[in-house]
Amino acid sequence: MTCQHPRCSLPIHSICSNHCFWSLCSQHLGEHRTILINEFEQVVQDLIKPTNMLSKSVEQAKENMAKDQQHEFDLLERSHQNQIQKFDQRLIAISRLQIQHTQMSEHLAKIKNNESNLTQDDFQKVDKLIQEINQHKTLPTDFDISLPEKQVQSNNCPLKSLNVYGLRASHNVRLCTHQKRSRDLYNHFRYYHQLTKDYANILQNAVLDNLDPKKTVLFPADAVITDVHKKYPCPFQDASVSRGIHSTPCSFLVSKRYLPVHLKIVHHLRAAQIQEVVKSTKFEN
Repeated sequence: MTCQHPRCSLPIHSICSNHCFWSLCSQHLGEHRTILINEFEQVVQDLIKPTNMLSKSVEQAKENMAKDQQHEFDLLERSHQNQIQKFDQRLIAISRLQIQHTQMSEHLAKIKNNESNLTQDDFQKVDKLIQEINQHKTLPTDFDISLPEKQVQSNNCPLKSLNVYGLRASHNVRLCTHQKRSRDLYNHFRYYHQLTKDYANILQNAVLDNLDPKKTVLFPADAVITDVHKKYPCPFQDASVSRGIHSTPCSFLVSKRYLPVHLKIVHHLRAAQIQEVVKSTKFEN
């Protein structure tokens, strides 16, 4: 038996078990293997940058958390100092009241020993002292610490212009044309801006962590941040064998980039047919 690759009459070497399951000669088996390796290499390479950027995003978030923590510690310390000063002032005032009470006790002893006279003014002084003591009783004795809450505009999309988080025209990302707001930033980044899952997650975290979009670079200049390598079902997934197309129905998942190669190798289509299929195929997101 001969090789199943179109227009090849060389003897069969083995079955292409990881790709098309054809019986191929050694030459075409090597070609199919090379195609698979190239595609897998591309997928692996696409994972490197998002992973590195995710690490940088987490490190940045950690650094911001440390800064926020230190800022709150500083506020807490200043608040404690202010409260301590208030308590010190109250202690000074209470000390004066204690001195007045001591003086009244000494005056009472003199009255009992007939060394001084009791007058209406003595009762007025006692009433005044009681009022001052009651005023201090109503003042709080615990700390009143109010730290400013961190305001996060988590529903504002930052992708309204270029040069935010390192975004460039070469990234080919759809921009928001107005003050776009969304309750779910992740899905907004995924389906409106077509960002990959990794970059959608990285950008969402950056927005929630209030990272400066002008100083923080999430998107390297040469990074692929959209789903250009996303895989879709083959256009012939539901095709009937009666249509005369080889290897149908097809269960393969194919990226836009490798669809023409898939149509040629697996389904034996000619150039004009491939062009027509690619043009008519709608890639759902």
